[in-house]
Amino acid sequence: MKVGIIIHTLDIPGGTQRLVAMLSPELASRGHEVTIYTLKYLPEISFPELLKKLRVVALNKEYPPLLARFFRVRYIGTLAHQWFESRK
Repeated sequence: MKVGIIIHTLDIPGGTQRLVAMLSPELASRGHEVTIYTLKYLPEISFPELLKKLRVVALNKEYPPLLARFFRVRYIGTLAHQWFESRK
């Protein structure tokens, strides 16, 4: 069976990231085709020994400087940032 796991970011070694990193190889060893989808992925930080054999699709997109500065505006910038991430 094809399994897709969606996680917001894989750029820190946190608890949710560890859960995904440990669940994915276990599913793959049981014969499933596992793909991990994320918005930001840093392979050298986020459990490289567990995720090296798996397919990770990352949308590491940098925003233009003007748009990135707009995201720092309280409330409206946060809503705009969430909207852009949801569109990804």
